[in-house]
Amino acid sequence: MKLLLTQIFFLFLLSANAQLRGTGAIITLHPSLGKTITPEEKKEFGLFADYPDSNFETANFVKYDDSTYTVLFKTPTGSFERSITATEVAAIHAAIEKQKPAPPLPPQEPEEPRLSGENDLVDTFCEGLVKSIGIAATIFEIFNSGH
Repeated sequence: MKLLLTQIFFLFLLSANAQLRGTGAIITLHPSLGKTITPEEKKEFGLFADYPDSNFETANFVKYDDSTYTVLFKTPTGSFERSITATEVAAIHAAIEKQKPAPPLPPQEPEEPRLSGENDLVDTFCEGLVKSIGIAATIFEIFNSGH
């Protein structure tokens, strides 16, 4: 019974931690990487030196709602997650950027020039029209209720 209560307590703590952290989403750390980091990318960019190549299958960077990060590793024997700080994430991004800069973004279409206050005029007209209809409805009710 004591063991069961201990297990329930730990499940409660894990659940509470997951709720505080929020949901996570796999992110692409850098345009030179895919969402799933392959052994080839690990070698090319010198990532995760703590983990031997022979024990590495894939990795994913996960960002949670509370702006914390983890790396989800997949190995031949299973998967595990390791916390990583925002500073470490920025350092990894900077190291990849230094080695293989991201391609420039494509030029954006210039916006059509608009007349100053163009939308203000339409908004003012609509507001006036709604007020006029409201006033007309009130006057109509007053005249109809009196006769």
